[in-house]
Amino acid sequence: MPSPTTGSPSGTVQLSGDPLVDSLLSTYKWQSSTITYSFPHSPSWWSTDTFENGGYGPSTSDGEPWHNLDFLSAAEAARFRTALQKWSNVANLNFVEVADTQTNVGDIRIAYTYNQAMVNSEAYSYYPQADASSGDIWFSTKADSYHSSFADGSYGYLSMLHELGHTLGLKHPFASSSLNSTVIDPNFDSQMYTLMSYSAQPGDHTSFFSYNPTTPMVIDIEAIQQIYGANTSYNAGNTVYNYQQGHDYMETIWDGGGINTLSYTGNDAVLLDLNEGHGSILGNLVYTLDQNGNKIDTVRNVWIAFGTKMQAAIGGAGVNYIYGNNYGNVLTGGISNDEITGGSGNDNITGGGGDDILTGGGGNDTFIGLNGKDVVNGGSGSNMLQVSQTSSHVHISQLRANSFLVEDDAGNLSILRDMQQVMTADRTISLAGIASNSINQALIDIYVAAFRRAPETSGYNYWQGEVASKGIAAIADTIFSLDIVKQLYPSSMSSSQFVTAIYNNVFNKAPDAEGLAYWSKQLDSTSRGSVVINMTNAALGVADGVDGKDYFQNRVDWAEYAVSYQAKNHSEFTVAHALSLTDGISADPMTLIKLIGSAEQGALI
Repeated sequence: MPSPTTGSPSGTVQLSGDPLVDSLLSTYKWQSSTITYSFPHSPSWWSTDTFENGGYGPSTSDGEPWHNLDFLSAAEAARFRTALQKWSNVANLNFVEVADTQTNVGDIRIAYTYNQAMVNSEAYSYYPQADASSGDIWFSTKADSYHSSFADGSYGYLSMLHELGHTLGLKHPFASSSLNSTVIDPNFDSQMYTLMSYSAQPGDHTSFFSYNPTTPMVIDIEAIQQIYGANTSYNAGNTVYNYQQGHDYMETIWDGGGINTLSYTGNDAVLLDLNEGHGSILGNLVYTLDQNGNKIDTVRNVWIAFGTKMQAAIGGAGVNYIYGNNYGNVLTGGISNDEITGGSGNDNITGGGGDDILTGGGGNDTFIGLNGKDVVNGGSGSNMLQVSQTSSHVHISQLRANSFLVEDDAGNLSILRDMQQVMTADRTISLAGIASNSINQALIDIYVAAFRRAPETSGYNYWQGEVASKGIAAIADTIFSLDIVKQLYPSSMSSSQFVTAIYNNVFNKAPDAEGLAYWSKQLDSTSRGSVVINMTNAALGVADGVDGKDYFQNRVDWAEYAVSYQAKNHSEFTVAHALSLTDGISADPMTLIKLIGSAEQGALI
């Protein structure tokens, strides 16, 4: 234990090789992971050794103890103890409080002062360097935090956590030294990632938060564990982390093990992300603010530390955006319209009520559904929809080859993509055994790509008969040779103009330079019909839900349904109605599922 004139032994830390972590390492550390602390009081004792030797100089000098010295109240000391606990929760640190006496003091001491070094400063502190001032924290008597409550979310409490980081061996991420020249990527220079930053908005030291961090953040935790090791006993059992509407949060979760759940209670829209190093948006929104207090951005405010494994997420009653990780998750939505995405493990995903978009990953996933209108993207693996209805009340029909429509008698429906089974209350149905709808998908693809709509019955039936005798390639060329089609795509169109028009119909955007060159070159050596077939095959040859391809996939699914609907009801859409309905389908799969069963009626021949 040090005295007022001595310090405890210190050591050095090797850089990790990770530039984010290394940007926080001063390379100084306490030799022992058991670190004492004390609260100076009146009278108090300090080293009068020179500044160069780690003291505060003679009492006539500008040293901190000799000017405006003041001490923490009992309530402020209690808040400091909570700040110490936040660091020991994540790292292998044992803080022990000792009396501050003439002969013995803590490794870490905290008090108030003001001298010329504190101009425009909230507080500062000293690294662990085995001298008398090592570990000392000084708050300014002219700062807003002077004798404040140091409440969670306040700048004063953030400063406590920040200065403790220095006393444990962490530096500012944006500053280099002779011992460590590593500085942080400016995109991560934010207190959202590390308390040791000066910025809320990355790289902007004039910005601040509407509610400040209350724990060490993701990079802080990595860095302090690099120095002292991880506290693997903290929350090592099964833990439910519950967050609530109307509460303020800005924190990082560190967990030592067990089966862990991220849960939310409330009616507002939230984002829950279980991935390590990622953040969620829970409770009251937290903003970055400019120096005038104007809002800049909304930020994620509940983070998952690296090394923390979360196995489950439970959303609230509002809209939930839930993202799983790769450990195999149980992901549960609520009564609203949710978007839930699993990872590469074997996931169990429940949308709940509402109209949900549920997406699996690389594992064998089980989806609990048929409660509302849902789109289910299974992903790779062997995937199953589990429903509470019996098989006699569940009706399955095929859309595209890997896409199915599942309905019950109550109007609930799900579009399944890349799924293998449906488990009802009384049996399991293999989707491979569902009879093909006998619709010519290639012909549907051409209709959607060329005319941006589903076929009307008479047109589809005519061309289907032609395809049966001549093949789809010949019919595609025939369609583009018709005078009525040439009104849309005249022979005078250049290759690039034709490619751009069809590309926009398929992908809902203009091609980039590389894509335009590729398809134009192909058109120069083949027919328009062949290019359209090849482009639609490219759009459909990837997994459902892939950005940029889902626009066309949704429209083709709708067109398949529309052809079946017309045949089933012995009716026919007018061309204008077919175009109007198809125009309502976008890359958002909910535009597809909300149209099915509710908007196809009307304007029939």
